[in-house]
Amino acid sequence: MAVPPQFTETLDRVIKVTYNSVASISCRVFGFPAPTIVWSRGLVSLPQGRTTITNGTLNISNFSPQDSGTYQCKATNKLGYVRALTTLIYAKPGKNQ
Repeated sequence: MAVPPQFTETLDRVIKVTYNSVASISCRVFGFPAPTIVWSRGLVSLPQGRTTITNGTLNISNFSPQDSGTYQCKATNKLGYVRALTTLIYAKPGKNQ
């Protein structure tokens, strides 16, 4: 039986990331057939050479202030799609958040 994509976990609306650390955001989705997950960032491309996507999890290494912004996870299969947004915010290192 086919099942449209649905989130099994909601994304945090805002995630603080410190300088030079790895931003890791999981997009957890269920569906059948298994949904295809695509990460995007509005009109700006994902950080070049520092971005990996593994099992729906977006990782951005060496996070810097220009990586701040809104990122979208979109999961699609033949029955439709779901999408969610999260905002990554650059946090200065060494300060209590």
